[in-house]
Amino acid sequence: MLVPYFAVYDSAIKAYMSPFAAKSVGDALRMFTDAANSPDTQLSRHPADFTLFHVASYDDETGKFTPLETFPNLGTALSVKNFDQGPALVNIDGTLTSTENGKPHHG
Repeated sequence: MLVPYFAVYDSAIKAYMSPFAAKSVGDALRMFTDAANSPDTQLSRHPADFTLFHVASYDDETGKFTPLETFPNLGTALSVKNFDQGPALVNIDGTLTSTENGKPHHG
């Protein structure tokens, strides 16, 4: 059976984090979303820096990893992050502004 592998790219350090297995793309997106919304993670604190990619498959019958020719971009942590004070706005300098009662709130 082929098992999909995923990796998160950190644009701040220009490197991929260690790859991880998931049952499907949906499962990987759920794990990524959970991490982006958990306040004790770097993904939550710096969501614009992290992007999830599907990078390889693993054949559990042969033990071989096969990298994908191109890595499909599955989205940024910013795109899956929930903000308690409303939707996020990304400023030109990359900082985040949330909205509170329809008015920008820096926090």
